[in-house]
Amino acid sequence: MREMKSVNRMKMDIRTIIYLVLLVCILSVSAYSLKIGSIRIYEFMFFVIGSIIFIIWNLKDRIKSIKDNIKSVVETAEKAEKAGEWKKALQAYDELVTARPNHFKSIIRRAECIKHLNGYREAMHEFKLIIEQFPKEAEAHFMLGICYFEGRLTEEAMDCFETALNLDPKFVEVYPYMGDIHKLNRNIDKALEYYEIYIQKGSDKKTVKAVEKKIQGIKKQ
Repeated sequence: MREMKSVNRMKMDIRTIIYLVLLVCILSVSAYSLKIGSIRIYEFMFFVIGSIIFIIWNLKDRIKSIKDNIKSVVETAEKAEKAGEWKKALQAYDELVTARPNHFKSIIRRAECIKHLNGYREAMHEFKLIIEQFPKEAEAHFMLGICYFEGRLTEEAMDCFETALNLDPKFVEVYPYMGDIHKLNRNIDKALEYYEIYIQKGSDKKTVKAVEKKIQGIKKQ
């Protein structure tokens, strides 16, 4: 994963570390001076409070800068995804995952970019790693299920979709795929059942229309 300037800006830089070290030194010297009696208590408090305010003020600017940079990279990644520029989106998500290693949305979106660029086989490995890190995230199981489905491993795919539903009963995106699996297995009644559930509960208009066409196609046979 290559280093990029925006990654360095998002990570705690050397200036922030210097501020923290400076604060520790100030407190240590002030406490020692108070102990040996070279300064009075009110002088000590004034000195320490002033130093803390100065350092906090600078840290606040750094935190704001970090947040602004993260927001900018997120916008870049999302725009690239919408435009189908998967390589550019992957680079942006690489930056975000470097800056926030435990941020699930960035990690799962990065794996999706890999799927679009390199196919389901490589992405399957990525989603398995994500599930190890986030075993209770329904979307991770769902995405692994899609990879299995594209590889015609329908039993494994169904297990993943069922796991996603168990983790989140409102994760309706699994129903069209579950319907497709039953259709492949010539269990038409069950396929129609899952398609109908998505028609009732699904919110993505494009997917709803696609499912409606599948239902019409089955009924015409």
